Amino acid sequence: MSCAVKIGAPLISALLLTSATWAGAPSHDIAPPHAAGHAAVSHSHDEVSPTPSDSSADAAHAEAPAVNLDPREALSRLIDGNDRFRYGESRFPRFDSARRSETFAVGQKPFAAVIGCADSRVPIEAIFDQGIGDLFVVRVAGNVAGTNEIGTIEYGVGHLGTGLIVVLGHTKCGAVTAVTEGAAVHGHIATLVENIAPAVQTVKQRDPEARGARLIRLSVRANVQQSMADLLSKSETVATAVKSGRAKVVGGVYDLQTGAIEWLGEHPGQDAILAGGVDASAAHTTHSDPKGSPTKKPAPHQAEGASKHGGTVKPAQGHGPTTPTTQPHAAAKQKQDNWLVLGGLLGISAASSVATIHFVYNRR
Repeated sequence: MSCAVKIGAPLISALLLTSATWAGAPSHDIAPPHAAGHAAVSHSHDEVSPTPSDSSADAAHAEAPAVNLDPREALSRLIDGNDRFRYGESRFPRFDSARRSETFAVGQKPFAAVIGCADSRVPIEAIFDQGIGDLFVVRVAGNVAGTNEIGTIEYGVGHLGTGLIVVLGHTKCGAVTAVTEGAAVHGHIATLVENIAPAVQTVKQRDPEARGARLIRLSVRANVQQSMADLLSKSETVATAVKSGRAKVVGGVYDLQTGAIEWLGEHPGQDAILAGGVDASAAHTTHSDPKGSPTKKPAPHQAEGASKHGGTVKPAQGHGPTTPTTQPHAAAKQKQDNWLVLGGLLGISAASSVATIHFVYNRR
């Protein structure tokens, strides 16, 4: 009996001490509030690598890639290519399987971006006699520069290293003609041509006598310059690249009959537009709806993180601080579970001790 007591007592004490220590210890499954999103911990090293600060991340994001080709050289290539196309001397370069394989393996590095009209008579790559991966092309009726078109050009400049941006209109443009004639348009077309109306209005104010073909011709040019102005005044990415000399925005009008391009050069008011700064609200505003009220859209990055321009957005999991209010509840629940397990262990240890004492007593 005394032997059993000597065996059972230390066993119970050890179990009590170990279980109590374990029950009161914090759970390693619950990360402290500051641990999520502010430091990346490597279990194979002793040091903790802090995540870059927001300012550093913004600076890295703003760092643009090297320009694939100097804007002036890029423009020369387009002029030469159009000359070949115009006179029936197109080479149709870089359209073979080798070029497909190359661009598949290493990605695209277009040397120029073009906003052109969706008109089927204006095939952009053919007009400039360029091949696969050479041009970053946006085609839309009336070659307008709305939210989607500007965002696409920003991708070309900010991520692909495109240095030359061309806004290309063309003769007898149906979208421009519709606006000059006040034609009835319906559905989403009405929203689209709202981008063209300011150009037509500018021509009418400058040349009140303009009518018919002359009004259309002048409006086509003015519409090209309107899109150029929209790019410069509504895109921080484009404006910054132009100011630094990394990018160049030029306009042109393609002649459907001759195949030639009338180059308009840079916007005549470019310096004044850049000096006026970028309209921050334009980055979050789409075209107006048919009733005239602008439709707001969040910037692409706001879907995953907090807005830079105000408002609160729940961070994506693993990329931001965990909501502090959820931590104490989780920790308290874990501790409560630990104590429940402790009770079960104590019951098991007590039953084991009684069984041991009973076994030893019966042997005596």
